Amino acid sequence: MKPIHARLASTALFLLAASPWLACSEKQTVVVNPTNQDRARAIDELNDATAVVHEMAATKEIPLDRRQEARCVIVVPGMKSGAFVVGGASGHGVSTCRTARAWSAPAFVKLGGASFGAQIGGQSADLLMLVNSGEAMNKLFTSSFQLGAGMSVAAGPVGGGEQAAANVKKADVLTYARTKGLFAGVDVSGIWVKHDAAALSGLYGAANADIQRILDGATPVPKEAVPFVEQVALVFPASPER
Repeated sequence: MKPIHARLASTALFLLAASPWLACSEKQTVVVNPTNQDRARAIDELNDATAVVHEMAATKEIPLDRRQEARCVIVVPGMKSGAFVVGGASGHGVSTCRTARAWSAPAFVKLGGASFGAQIGGQSADLLMLVNSGEAMNKLFTSSFQLGAGMSVAAGPVGGGEQAAANVKKADVLTYARTKGLFAGVDVSGIWVKHDAAALSGLYGAANADIQRILDGATPVPKEAVPFVEQVALVFPASPER
């Protein structure tokens, strides 16, 4: 029989490796009494996400047609990889979707999984996801979903040339990672996305933290989120065909 400390260590490693899946399989909770820290974190995440999108405007590395066709955008500033388990990943992000009039108020999400770290060498990176299909867009309204499960996910093309293969053009979600100021396509299949109830309640209040109403455009954009939504509208203009 293994010594008790060895068995405890094995159990701890298992729980760390499984934690992204365990956390994201829980039912969504509602934070009834959000704290000032929840609100402050939500605003910080909005500011960080605005800076990431602003950097996109400067680099223009993501092709215009990919930006025009995006139905929703998810920005995850400083996604951490390899922090607790080899190849693991975790992060908090901000999402917004196109409505008939404009981009929606932002919703907050959490990410966790085990396939991201190896692709960026164990460093922190900004993650950007472009949701291109109605099916993938509807996934954002659910409490949690796994990228690549029931939808196609592909590394997004960069540069001004025609780099998009047929499978990329048809992908439900295109993903990019930014390290050292440059965006590059990255495959994040297997990562879980879950609503961030604390940040949602922190910004909107518990009574208004309904992610479907927020992303459908039924919720007004809070003043703290106006810079983020305006920056997204600038970088992700509507297609002339819309």
